[in-house]
Amino acid sequence: MNRFWKMIRETRGATAIEYSLIIGLIACAMLVGLSKLASAKDGLWNTVQGTAENSM
Repeated sequence: MNRFWKMIRETRGATAIEYSLIIGLIACAMLVGLSKLASAKDGLWNTVQGTAENSM
């Protein structure tokens, strides 16, 4: 029975799970931000390309 209570009071596993969830949320936020940045960058380069083609 002592072993069971010791296992119940253990918090290292819970802390590891919390950190992994935080890292997962940060990774998702980075992916969303980078995808928004990529689409904005594509629009910029399309504008530059159109301006260069029209000037020639």
